[in-house]
Amino acid sequence: MQYTIELLSMTHAKKAQTLLSSKGYTCSVKKVTNKNGCSFYLYTKDDINKMEKILLENGIVFKRV
Repeated sequence: MQYTIELLSMTHAKKAQTLLSSKGYTCSVKKVTNKNGCSFYLYTKDDINKMEKILLENGIVFKRV
Protein backbone atom coordinates (compact mmCIF):
# COMPACT_ATOMS: atom_id res chain seq x y z
CA MET A 1 0.00 0.00 0.00
CA GLN A 2 1.24 3.49 -0.81
CA TYR A 3 0.90 6.25 1.79
CA THR A 4 0.80 9.98 1.16
CA ILE A 5 1.85 12.81 3.47
CA GLU A 6 1.10 16.44 2.56
CA LEU A 7 3.63 19.06 3.59
CA LEU A 8 3.41 22.85 3.70
CA SER A 9 6.23 23.65 1.30
CA MET A 10 8.88 22.12 -0.92
CA THR A 11 11.41 23.01 1.78
CA HIS A 12 9.49 20.94 4.35
CA ALA A 13 9.02 18.12 1.85
CA LYS A 14 12.74 17.93 1.03
CA LYS A 15 13.68 18.21 4.72
CA ALA A 16 11.29 15.34 5.52
CA GLN A 17 12.66 13.24 2.65
CA THR A 18 16.26 13.81 3.73
CA LEU A 19 15.46 13.03 7.37
CA LEU A 20 13.52 9.86 6.58
CA SER A 21 16.12 8.67 4.06
CA SER A 22 18.81 9.06 6.73
CA LYS A 23 16.73 6.71 8.90
CA GLY A 24 16.52 4.10 6.13
CA TYR A 25 13.06 4.90 4.76
CA THR A 26 12.32 5.16 1.05
CA CYS A 27 10.12 8.03 -0.10
CA SER A 28 9.66 10.43 -3.00
CA VAL A 29 8.49 14.04 -3.21
CA LYS A 30 6.09 15.43 -5.77
CA LYS A 31 4.75 18.94 -6.38
CA VAL A 32 1.11 19.06 -7.51
CA THR A 33 -0.39 22.25 -8.94
CA ASN A 34 -4.12 22.90 -8.85
CA LYS A 35 -6.47 25.91 -8.98
CA ASN A 36 -5.70 26.75 -5.33
CA GLY A 37 -1.92 26.80 -5.83
CA CYS A 38 0.69 24.14 -5.15
CA SER A 39 0.76 21.21 -2.78
CA PHE A 40 3.75 19.11 -1.86
CA TYR A 41 3.47 15.39 -1.21
CA LEU A 42 5.72 12.70 0.18
CA TYR A 43 4.93 9.18 -1.06
CA THR A 44 6.08 5.98 0.64
CA LYS A 45 5.31 2.29 1.05
CA ASP A 46 7.18 2.05 4.35
CA ASP A 47 5.76 2.08 7.90
CA ILE A 48 3.78 5.32 7.92
CA ASN A 49 3.23 5.37 11.69
CA LYS A 50 6.96 5.24 12.45
CA MET A 51 7.67 7.84 9.78
CA GLU A 52 5.06 10.23 11.16
CA LYS A 53 6.54 9.86 14.64
CA ILE A 54 9.99 10.79 13.30
CA LEU A 55 8.56 13.85 11.52
CA LEU A 56 6.73 15.00 14.66
CA GLU A 57 9.82 14.52 16.83
CA ASN A 58 11.74 16.74 14.41
CA GLY A 59 9.15 19.52 14.21
CA ILE A 60 8.04 18.88 10.63
CA VAL A 61 4.38 19.81 10.19
CA PHE A 62 2.38 17.52 7.89
CA LYS A 63 -1.03 16.05 7.15
CA ARG A 64 -1.67 12.43 6.21
CA VAL A 65 -3.76 12.21 3.04
